[in-house]
Amino acid sequence: MNSVRDILKESDYWINLDPNSHEAQSQRNRIPKFPELEKALSLWAQEFANLLGISKFKASDGWLSNFKKRIGLHEFNHHGEASSAPLESLESGNGSKIP
Repeated sequence: MNSVRDILKESDYWINLDPNSHEAQSQRNRIPKFPELEKALSLWAQEFANLLGISKFKASDGWLSNFKKRIGLHEFNHHGEASSAPLESLESGNGSKIP
Protein backbone atom coordinates (compact mmCIF):
# COMPACT_ATOMS: atom_id res chain seq x y z
CA MET A 1 0.00 0.00 0.00
CA ASN A 2 1.34 3.43 -0.93
CA SER A 3 1.69 6.07 1.68
CA VAL A 4 0.93 9.71 0.99
CA ARG A 5 4.66 10.38 1.09
CA ASP A 6 5.30 7.81 -1.67
CA ILE A 7 2.58 9.32 -3.85
CA LEU A 8 3.88 12.85 -3.34
CA LYS A 9 7.39 11.70 -4.18
CA GLU A 10 6.12 10.59 -7.61
CA SER A 11 3.77 13.55 -8.15
CA ASP A 12 5.73 14.95 -11.13
CA TYR A 13 5.37 11.62 -12.92
CA TRP A 14 1.60 11.48 -12.36
CA ILE A 15 0.99 15.15 -13.20
CA ASN A 16 2.84 14.87 -16.53
CA LEU A 17 1.27 11.52 -17.48
CA ASP A 18 -0.98 11.49 -20.56
CA PRO A 19 -4.42 10.34 -19.31
CA ASN A 20 -4.92 8.28 -22.49
CA SER A 21 -1.62 6.40 -22.16
CA HIS A 22 -1.29 2.73 -21.21
CA GLU A 23 0.40 3.69 -17.93
CA ALA A 24 -2.54 5.88 -16.91
CA GLN A 25 -5.01 3.10 -17.64
CA SER A 26 -3.19 0.41 -15.66
CA GLN A 27 -3.80 -0.01 -11.95
CA ARG A 28 -0.16 -0.60 -11.08
CA ASN A 29 2.97 1.10 -12.31
CA ARG A 30 5.05 -1.99 -13.03
CA ILE A 31 8.60 -1.46 -14.13
CA PRO A 32 9.79 -4.27 -16.41
CA LYS A 33 12.80 -6.26 -15.32
CA PHE A 34 14.17 -6.32 -18.89
CA PRO A 35 12.76 -3.24 -20.69
CA GLU A 36 14.95 -3.68 -23.78
CA LEU A 37 13.77 -7.25 -24.23
CA GLU A 38 10.11 -6.28 -23.85
CA LYS A 39 10.45 -3.53 -26.42
CA ALA A 40 12.24 -5.88 -28.84
CA LEU A 41 9.55 -8.58 -28.42
CA SER A 42 6.77 -6.07 -29.03
CA LEU A 43 8.50 -4.78 -32.17
CA TRP A 44 9.13 -8.34 -33.35
CA ALA A 45 5.48 -9.35 -32.88
CA GLN A 46 4.29 -6.26 -34.78
CA GLU A 47 6.76 -6.84 -37.64
CA PHE A 48 5.83 -10.51 -37.84
CA ALA A 49 2.13 -9.59 -38.02
CA ASN A 50 2.92 -7.14 -40.83
CA LEU A 51 4.84 -9.83 -42.73
CA LEU A 52 1.80 -12.12 -42.44
CA GLY A 53 -0.48 -9.37 -43.72
CA ILE A 54 -2.26 -8.82 -40.41
CA SER A 55 -2.92 -5.10 -40.22
CA LYS A 56 -5.06 -4.83 -37.07
CA PHE A 57 -2.67 -6.65 -34.72
CA LYS A 58 -1.80 -5.04 -31.39
CA ALA A 59 0.67 -6.75 -29.06
CA SER A 60 -1.41 -6.02 -25.97
CA ASP A 61 -1.28 -7.55 -22.50
CA GLY A 62 -4.47 -9.44 -23.29
CA TRP A 63 -3.03 -10.91 -26.47
CA LEU A 64 0.10 -12.03 -24.64
CA SER A 65 -1.86 -13.55 -21.73
CA ASN A 66 -4.13 -15.48 -24.08
CA PHE A 67 -1.15 -16.62 -26.17
CA LYS A 68 0.58 -18.00 -23.08
CA LYS A 69 -2.60 -19.83 -22.06
CA ARG A 70 -3.04 -21.35 -25.54
CA ILE A 71 0.48 -22.75 -25.68
CA GLY A 72 0.60 -23.73 -22.01
CA LEU A 73 3.39 -21.37 -20.97
CA HIS A 74 3.42 -21.04 -17.18
CA GLU A 75 5.77 -19.72 -14.57
CA PHE A 76 6.10 -21.76 -11.42
CA ASN A 77 7.89 -20.76 -8.25
CA HIS A 78 9.01 -23.89 -6.43
CA HIS A 79 9.59 -23.68 -2.73
CA GLY A 80 11.02 -26.10 -0.23
CA GLU A 81 11.32 -29.70 -1.34
CA ALA A 82 9.76 -29.03 -4.75
CA SER A 83 12.63 -26.73 -5.71
CA SER A 84 15.16 -29.50 -5.13
CA ALA A 85 13.40 -32.23 -7.16
CA PRO A 86 15.60 -33.94 -9.78
CA LEU A 87 14.43 -32.68 -13.19
CA GLU A 88 15.18 -35.97 -14.95
CA SER A 89 12.43 -37.71 -12.99
CA LEU A 90 9.71 -35.09 -13.56
CA GLU A 91 6.90 -35.48 -16.08
CA SER A 92 5.45 -32.67 -18.14
CA GLY A 93 1.72 -31.88 -18.11
CA ASN A 94 1.05 -34.26 -21.01
CA GLY A 95 2.57 -37.29 -19.24
CA SER A 96 5.89 -37.35 -21.10
CA LYS A 97 9.23 -37.04 -19.34
CA ILE A 98 10.88 -33.65 -19.33
CA PRO A 99 14.11 -33.84 -21.34
